[in-house]
Amino acid sequence: LLTEGTESLSFDPSTILPFNNKSPAPQPNRAATNDALDALLKNSLRPTPCDVYGSGPLLLSDIPVDIRKNDERGVILGIDEAGRGPVLGPMTYAAAFWNPDTNSDNIPSGFNDSKQLSAEKRASLFKEMRSEASCIGFALRVLHASEISRNQLRRAPYNLNAMSHDAAMEMIWAVLDAGVKIDTAYIDTVGLPDQYRKKLENVFE
Repeated sequence: LLTEGTESLSFDPSTILPFNNKSPAPQPNRAATNDALDALLKNSLRPTPCDVYGSGPLLLSDIPVDIRKNDERGVILGIDEAGRGPVLGPMTYAAAFWNPDTNSDNIPSGFNDSKQLSAEKRASLFKEMRSEASCIGFALRVLHASEISRNQLRRAPYNLNAMSHDAAMEMIWAVLDAGVKIDTAYIDTVGLPDQYRKKLENVFE
């Protein structure tokens, strides 16, 4: 079940809603990616069940052409989050990935820590990422307040750090399951760095 206003979407809403713990399929093209992203950002696409059961949306963009063509070398992937609880809104995790051969310094030009960029520069980079010519793929995992609250009310403890770790791993699996190799991952640390690193290594190595 979805909220109203999704009837004219040009993408399949089921591709970003959780189903049997399977990774979502990547969107077929950048136009579908942008429609899905707009629906999430405007909150017009929100699975009613996530208000009472299960997890929230996970969007995987289309895979850029230069990544699909160069499947021998893995991508560089970075993950960060915004929001840490229901008081200030949902907790949102995002991953970006790109072919390192596309950029001489391995980082797409102009990108930096968001706090080091002006609002205008962030808007410009966001527009660039959304363009048909973009060489950057991305994933977005939204944890709504209802999901966070349910998790923290479990009989067995499941805190925000654990939710953050799981959200990051869900996005990594989504990229891998789409057939994209990952060479290097930069992940914003949540909790103790060494423990988090070992946790990720145990899952992905």
